[in-house]
Amino acid sequence: MSEPLSETRLFVRPLPPDVRDQELRDFFTPIGEITDLVIARGYAFVEFANADQAKQAVAELHQKDFIDGPINLEFAKAKKLRNRLLVSNMPEGSSWQDLKDFAAEKGFTVVYSNVFQRENDGTGVLDLETEDEMVRALEELNGQDFRGAAIGLERDPNPPTMRANREGGFRGGRGGFGGDRFGDRGFGGRDAFWNEILGAYLMENYA
Repeated sequence: MSEPLSETRLFVRPLPPDVRDQELRDFFTPIGEITDLVIARGYAFVEFANADQAKQAVAELHQKDFIDGPINLEFAKAKKLRNRLLVSNMPEGSSWQDLKDFAAEKGFTVVYSNVFQRENDGTGVLDLETEDEMVRALEELNGQDFRGAAIGLERDPNPPTMRANREGGFRGGRGGFGGDRFGDRGFGGRDAFWNEILGAYLMENYA
């Protein structure tokens, strides 16, 4: 069974490796409002405010010339929901590895874990593989001992998109990565390796 497609998000390729955010916005904005734009190596994801605008973009811009030649537009896979928990009351010195191990040792599949070191307030996030696991974690792990403290867990009502992640951490599963800061053009320079990993993740999960 094929995965569901987004009604508003388009997969755009091929693109020059040095294409800029504004160049794509200038190309697509005449169709309608762009609510999200993610650029990777050789391709991008463009999301419109509504389905009609996305359909119009495919109808009018597919195979149109853009910089070096014609580009292909198709609807991307629908975004996968994050099963994210907000974590609180972790003791000083806790790491993402501690948080990951805490959940994994109790039988949970950890997709991503992070401790907000900059805030230094004992908070972080924990992403689990399924919604059922998230619900079970709220029941079984909330208030449990974590390195001498009663850990707090609550469901994140509005988890950010992948691009908005700004802290380093652990991301498991195929094509996973633990990242640092990256912008519209992805990682660059000495971090080119991570750009490839990000590209692989995007291709697998959204293209």
